[in-house]
Amino acid sequence: MIKKEENYSDEDGKTVTAYVPVLQDPLADNSVEDIDYEGTVGVRTPMGIQPIRFPFPKGYSLEDCFGKFEEVAETELNRMRKEAEEKQKEDNLIITPGQAAQQGTTIQFPQG
Repeated sequence: MIKKEENYSDEDGKTVTAYVPVLQDPLADNSVEDIDYEGTVGVRTPMGIQPIRFPFPKGYSLEDCFGKFEEVAETELNRMRKEAEEKQKEDNLIITPGQAAQQGTTIQFPQG
């Protein structure tokens, strides 16, 4: 399905992108369920402000997206933050040979 992209902004700097299906019948109208909405928010990071995009729930109207923007953005940012913390824990995990045996992990040393 081909979709066109429509961008909307308000005076507070909120940006919502609507992905609207392009219908073969120009007189036909899209229902709310056919349109996907995505918000964009700038997040301050050590590397500068980074744009973060997040989806709005199916069935939201454009007015719903602007009305619930902060709530949906905060939920998505919290999810991303938790995901990053879990990834960081995994990356910082040091397994000793005793722990590896308990977890069923085998450590192979190079044969010299």
